[in-house]
Amino acid sequence: MSSEKTETQADKAPLLRGRDVAAFIAIGAVVAMPWLVSKSAVPWWLGAATLAVGLALAVLSAIDVETQRLPDFLTLPLIAAGVALPAMIERDAIWWHAAGAALGFLTLWAVGRAYLSYRGRAGLGLGDAKLLAAAGAWLGPAGLPSVLLIAAFGALGGVAIAWWRGIDVSTSTAIPFGPFLALGMWATWLYGPLA
Repeated sequence: MSSEKTETQADKAPLLRGRDVAAFIAIGAVVAMPWLVSKSAVPWWLGAATLAVGLALAVLSAIDVETQRLPDFLTLPLIAAGVALPAMIERDAIWWHAAGAALGFLTLWAVGRAYLSYRGRAGLGLGDAKLLAAAGAWLGPAGLPSVLLIAAFGALGGVAIAWWRGIDVSTSTAIPFGPFLALGMWATWLYGPLA
């Protein structure tokens, strides 16, 4: 019986692989190119913050693809930095960015709870909610719809590519959502909200 279980697990290909993370990083770099070219007079601290966010999102994406986890030791400091950085520039901004973090967390936490209640199994982890909280902290509440829209279309594209590769995609297929949230956060950080 244990050999059957191992065989079934071996036959089941992951939706994303390590090389897909490299593709995400390459896409992120391509997305950043126009911003980097057009922002020749960016203050040093904004360039450093942008680099730090990009690196953190790349690392989180890689970890999520490999482990299906978004560790607190990366997401929580990303939330704190997203609230603190704008507050150093404009004191009143802390409340706006803290509200974005809370709204981001509560949005995916509520979706995860609703899915668990409806399907009887977890569909979103708290790591995804914390990563959206980080997006809300950096972007404020106004950036969250864009992050979610980009992430949702990215995930649908990822599923379509997996299906095209011949991977069996069903309602029970585990899809790491972190890389897609990271892409949505990165694009929105660089270019602002859609619309």
